[in-house]
Amino acid sequence: MTANPIGVLKSVIGPDEVHLYASSEHHRNFLDCIKTRQPAAASPEVGHHATTTCNLVEISARLGRKVKWDAQAENFIDDKAADRLLSRAMRAPWRL
Repeated sequence: MTANPIGVLKSVIGPDEVHLYASSEHHRNFLDCIKTRQPAAASPEVGHHATTTCNLVEISARLGRKVKWDAQAENFIDDKAADRLLSRAMRAPWRL
């Protein structure tokens, strides 16, 4: 493992400093939080952004080119071909 500055690898977080939420397994944490109504290790927003990033990489790879993403609007900038890959057609009678 490396870090910059390297000294952070040897530092110890004190009892009065900020500690990150410990979760060894997200699925279990999610189910436990449903029961206890406690906040989960990863918020829905964090999960959404992480999944979006993976989906953007997949769409770029399928198209074989770079894409430009508008994070506010959650669509591609001037790219109808990429926008079409954001969802797929639903089977009848299902619709949104």
